Amino acid sequence: MITLNFPTTHHSNNQRVFWSWALIVLCIFALFRLPGLGVPLASDELAMVSLWAQMPYLKIFSNYQYPNNHIFLTLVLSFLLKTFGLKEWLLRMPLLACGIVSIFLGYKLARRISGSVAVGLSTAFLMAVSEKHIFFSTNARGYLVIMMLALMAVTYVLDRLEGRPLNFQKLPKGFSRVLAFFGWVGIWTLGTWTIPTFLFFELSIAIFLAGILMAGNHLSPYKKASLVIPLLSTVVGGLVFYLQFYVLINPAMLAEATSNAAKTSLPLFFSELLAEWISPFEPAGFLFFLFALVGLSWLFRQNPITGFLMAFVWLGPILIGIAGFLLEILPGVPHARTFFYLQPFFLLLGVMGVRETGTWFLTLMKRNSGFHEKGLRIMTGVLAGILFLIAGLNFLQHIYPQRLSRAPLQRVHDFVRKLNPHDLLLVSHKMHVEFYLYGARDTRNRIENIMRDRQLESIYFLDYEKKSVSGIQESDKKVKPILDFPALTGNAGKEGPTLPEEAVEVAGRFGSFTFYRLKQDWLRPLPGWEKAELDPAPLGTRPFIWDLSGIRPLIRFEDSFTVAIENKELSFYQASGLTLNLVEVAGSKKFFSAALLGGRMKEGNIIFDPSWLPNAWILDHPYGSDIFNRHWNPAVFISQGAGRLSVMDVKFSRRLGHGALRNFLSYRIDKPEVEGK
Repeated sequence: MITLNFPTTHHSNNQRVFWSWALIVLCIFALFRLPGLGVPLASDELAMVSLWAQMPYLKIFSNYQYPNNHIFLTLVLSFLLKTFGLKEWLLRMPLLACGIVSIFLGYKLARRISGSVAVGLSTAFLMAVSEKHIFFSTNARGYLVIMMLALMAVTYVLDRLEGRPLNFQKLPKGFSRVLAFFGWVGIWTLGTWTIPTFLFFELSIAIFLAGILMAGNHLSPYKKASLVIPLLSTVVGGLVFYLQFYVLINPAMLAEATSNAAKTSLPLFFSELLAEWISPFEPAGFLFFLFALVGLSWLFRQNPITGFLMAFVWLGPILIGIAGFLLEILPGVPHARTFFYLQPFFLLLGVMGVRETGTWFLTLMKRNSGFHEKGLRIMTGVLAGILFLIAGLNFLQHIYPQRLSRAPLQRVHDFVRKLNPHDLLLVSHKMHVEFYLYGARDTRNRIENIMRDRQLESIYFLDYEKKSVSGIQESDKKVKPILDFPALTGNAGKEGPTLPEEAVEVAGRFGSFTFYRLKQDWLRPLPGWEKAELDPAPLGTRPFIWDLSGIRPLIRFEDSFTVAIENKELSFYQASGLTLNLVEVAGSKKFFSAALLGGRMKEGNIIFDPSWLPNAWILDHPYGSDIFNRHWNPAVFISQGAGRLSVMDVKFSRRLGHGALRNFLSYRIDKPEVEGK
C-alpha cells in the first residue's frame, strides 16, 4: 500500500508534487501495457473476435451459446473489425481506454472519499501496477468496461447523496431528471450486457438506495427525488436484463451458456478473489484485506452513509453471488474474475487503512522518539519502489513473454495461406481457439475443395507444444503419437493411433507450433462408401436411406443407428496403419455425432470401440463446426486398423432428429510396402 504525504504549506508545491506523481502513474500505465499491444489475439478474446464479432449485428444480441460473448463489447469490436479489418492493437484500444479512465475515476473517487490527494494517487498507482489490470487493459474482454461503469455509478450516487445538482442546469428540471434516469438505465444495460453478473452490483446499489430512502426521514425533498431516480433505474435495468437474457436469447441456449460459465469452488473463492485484486502481491493478501477493513472502519466513523455505500458496493455483489449459489439459484459460485471490477473499491479502502495505520504509527513515534513526517515519506517512497520493482519483474518474467509467445501465430497464418488448395491440414485440439483466426478459415476452404473435387494431395499435421521439443522422436520410442491422440481418446487402444517417425517430415517450426507433412507414399485412397453396397436390411430396420437422385449420393437418416458393412476390398484386411475418413454432415440439430470406424462382427453383434468417436481435429471453429449455422459441415474421423468391417455410427445425444451424410472419402495411411501385399 502507498500513502503519499504531501506538504500542506504551499499550494504550488502541492500542485507540482501532484502532477509529478500523476505523470509517474501515467508512465507506469504505458510502460506495462503498450509493449505487445499488437500481438495476435489469444484465448477468450480470440474466441470472442473469431466468433461473435463476425456475426451480423442483430445476431450478436441473440447468440449466447457461451458466456464469452460480452455483448456490448462484442458490438464495439464487431464494428472495428468490419470497418478497419483485423488489427489487433485497434481491437484492444477500447479496453486500453477503459483502463485509463478507470484509473482516473479510481483516483477521483479515492480522493473524494478520503479527502486526500495522496490516497487518490496511491490507489491509482496500485491499479497501474496490478497484474490483472495490466492484463485486462490489453485484452479484448469486458472486465474493465464494467469496472469503469461501476466507478461512474458510485460517483453519481455520491453526487446525489451530497445534494449536488444535476449537470444539466440549463435544461428544465424535469427534462434533466429524465436524461439522468436514462443515463442510469444505460449504465445497468451496458453493464449486464457486457457481463451478466454486473446485475449483482446493480442489486447492491438498489438495496443501499432503498435503505437510505426508508431510513432517511431527515432527507430534503430534493435529495429524496434525486435518489429515487437511480433507484427506479435499477428496476427498469432489471426488466431490461430479463429482456436481454430471457426473451431475446433462446432458453436452451441460455441454459447451455449458464452450464458452460466459469465457476470457482467456494473454499477457494476468497483466495482467488484476493489474487484477482492484488496480483502479483498475493503473499501480502491477508495484510491488504486487514488494511481494507481498517479503512472501512475509519470511513464508518467519519461518514456512516458513505461507509455503508462502500461496504455495499465492495462486498454486496460478492455476497449476492454466493447467496445465489447457496440458494441453488445459480449453478455455482461465479468465477472470481467476474468480480475483478470491484478492485478499485478494495484498493482505496486498503490505502485509507494504511493511512490511518501510518497516522497512528507517526503519532506513536513522535510521542516516543521525535519521529518526523519526513521519515514516513521516505518509508512510503521505499515501499512504492519495492512494489514497482515486484510488478516490473513480474511483467518481464511472465506477462511480456506470454505476449511474445503469440507472435508466431502470424507466421503460422502465412504458412497455411501458402498451402496447396487440395492439402488437408489437421490441427491439434490442444490449440483450442488460438489457431482459428490465423488459419482455420483457409483450412475449411481446403477441405471443401477436397470433397468437392474428390482430390487430396498432401496431409499436414499442426502440433502445438509449449515445451520445446528437439525432434519428432519421443523418449526412446520410434513412434510419435501425432497430436496427442491417446489423451483425447482415452481407452482407444493401449498406444492410440501412432505414426512411425519415418512417416512424417517437419515442414515448418514457428515457436511452439510445428507443421508435420505426411510423406506422399504413405497415403492411398480407398473406395467411397457410395460404392460399398451398404444395405441396412440385415439389421431388420431402415435407419437410413440412400438418396441417389442428386449429383452427389446422400445417406439420409432419422434417429440414432449403428450399421456395419463388409469390406470386400483386399486392402481392408490389413490390420496396421490408420484409416482416414472425410465426410460432410448436415442435421437439424447439433446434438448428434456421426462417425466412420473400424469394427467386427461377433455372434451377430457389431463390435467397435466407441472411444474413437471424439474428433480431435479443428476444421472450423473450436466451439463446433456448426457454430455459424451452416447447413453442411466437414468432419474427419481416424481409426486404427482396417479389418473386414467398417462401422457407421450415428447417435443423437439429446433428442430425436434427422440428418444426412455426403461426399464420402476414405484413405489408408500405412507403410508403402503394405500396398503391394
